[in-house]
Parts: sequence; structure tokens; C-alpha cells
Amino acid sequence: MLGIIICEDKNILLSQLDFWYKKLKDICIKIFIISNNINNILNNNNLIIVKDRNFITNEEYDFSIVVNANIIIDNFNLDDNINYNTIIYWNNIPGIWIFKKEIEQIFINDDYENNKNLFLKKNIQTIIWNKDNINYLTIPNKIHINGTLIIVALYIGNIDIEKINISLNCLKNLRKCYPEEIIVIVDNNSSNKDWISLAKSLNMYIIKNTSKLFRYEVGAYNLALKYFSADTYICIQHTIQFHSKLNLELNMNKPDAYLFKTLTHINWTYDGLLLINKYLNFINMANISFEPLAIWCCFCCNNLMMNKILDSGLFDLICDKKILSETYERLIGVFLYRELKYVKVIDSNFFTKHFLNQA
Repeated sequence: MLGIIICEDKNILLSQLDFWYKKLKDICIKIFIISNNINNILNNNNLIIVKDRNFITNEEYDFSIVVNANIIIDNFNLDDNINYNTIIYWNNIPGIWIFKKEIEQIFINDDYENNKNLFLKKNIQTIIWNKDNINYLTIPNKIHINGTLIIVALYIGNIDIEKINISLNCLKNLRKCYPEEIIVIVDNNSSNKDWISLAKSLNMYIIKNTSKLFRYEVGAYNLALKYFSADTYICIQHTIQFHSKLNLELNMNKPDAYLFKTLTHINWTYDGLLLINKYLNFINMANISFEPLAIWCCFCCNNLMMNKILDSGLFDLICDKKILSETYERLIGVFLYRELKYVKVIDSNFFTKHFLNQA
């Protein structure tokens, strides 16, 4: 079976695409996203971005399931006993149906009105979904912060108490240095929950990132930025311990940014460099040329620079493995350097970076 996700909304949340990817990946040999707007997600062997419906003529399959990315069904349960004598499987949820290859032309032409005869009762097998679990999602209105928004990418696994305490102290110091600012913690599915009560007591917002495709720092930043915008941004790992408020001199009249630490040498394998260049090419940038790296994927910027980052599609690329998080250290550094022609680095006396040695 093929999985087809129709994505016509340019403002679609990546979490919605990820929802359907997770639902379809175990029942479909390939998953296609049809969109003219989303072209910066890395294709892999079973997740492919296409711009029109004609691709399906070259695919071998028995059935295809088509879903609308704007519809989320929490209790998705596809009937395992499909009747292969049936032409079309239909249900009363708009935008979700299954068809056999022999009638794929109806799908290609999006021509259901002229083929109503196929939707006779004898040709229909209903897929049972619980209507109560259907949410027709709307894109949330962003909350704009007049001032600084701090986005913290957090993951705390099964680590010893000493490292847990380091994590808790980092959150405490962050709030101490920024007593009034909005702080959003994006939890990348931590197995340890000891930090939650502390974060709430410190008046920090918590967003849970359940995505399988968009994780690590960039996945966290991107998720928070669906809901918040600001005049200035501080984007960090939770293991950055602040000693005092940063002395940022951002030029608010043009895009501007700082890195927390940088390096100028690349020590990667040939395959690693191919991966970096592939991602750069996805956002229409030339191959890497030994620009500075954004170590730890941590940076600060103004709203004009963040808008450039989001408009470029830089944060829309899949980041589901540690090596891709490391790739993003290169990508963010390259992007900022090429936009600014220089790199400003935060004085290391303002913070300490802790390493928990988690996977």
C-alpha cells in the first residue's frame, strides 16, 4: 500500500505531517507528500516529496490511502481485513479514502464528481474511525513577545543524580538572569521528568515535542516558533548555564546575530561533507567553504534574522539523528556568516556549557 499525504496549505505545521507519517509508515511501503509549498524536507527511502499527482503512474501498488494533512485522527485504526474485490474504500471523513491502482486516474484528475457510480454501496467498504477523535486543526495565531524570547531545547534521559542537578541548576540560573523574560522549554521526549515541577515553579512554558522527524535543537526551536515570535531570540540547549544576562548589541535595523561558540575547521568524513552540502543545497545555498560553525546549535538573533532563517526553510529539514544535529551546527554557522559576512561571538564569561554525554 502507498501512503499519500495531500498538503496544499503553505502554513501547514510540520507536526501535522509528522502525525500522518507516523500513522502510515507501518502500513505503507512508501509515503508521498504532495505539495507545491513544502520542498525543503529531506526525502528518504520511504518519504518522498512530489509536486503533482502524476507520480503515481510509475508506482507499483495494490491500494493507496490518501489523507488530508489538515485532518488529525487520534485513534487511527485501519481495518486489516481489506476486501480486495472492492474498488474503492470510502468513509464519511472528508479527505481520507483508499483506491485501487486500476482507478488511479480519478485520483490524478481529482475527478470524483464524474465518477459517482463507483461510490455505490456494493463498491464501498467503510473504514471505522471514531468521529470523536477527529480534530480539524487551524493554524495557531502566533503570540508576539515585545522583547526577548528564550527557547530552550531540553532532553534529560536516564542519567545520574549529579547530572540531573546540573540540568536543574541551569534552569534556575536562567530564570535568575532573566527574571521577566518569556522562557519556553521544548522537551524532546525526556525520559526523566524531575525538571517539570521546577520549570513550572519558575514560570517557564513547556511544549512537548513528540515528532520523530524534527528533533534535537532545531526541531525544538522550530516547534516553539510556530507559537511565538519576538523582537529578539535566545536559542539554547538546556545545559547552557548563565552567570549573568548576556550583553547583546543587536542592530535592530537589519538582520543581526551572535553565536555562543564557533570553530572554523571542518573535521568530517567525505560522506559527512556530502550530507552538509546536500542540506545547504536544499535551501539553495552553495557548498560549505570552511565558514565558522555554530557550536551546540546555540545562537541569539533579532526578529529580522529569524524571519530570514524561517523563510529560507533552514529549520524545515529533517533532524532525527545525532549526526543531523551536528550537521545543523555547520548549517546555522554557514547561514549566519553568509547573511552577515561576519560572526559575532558571545563572551564565554557570561556562561558555562555542561556536557551530559547523552545519546
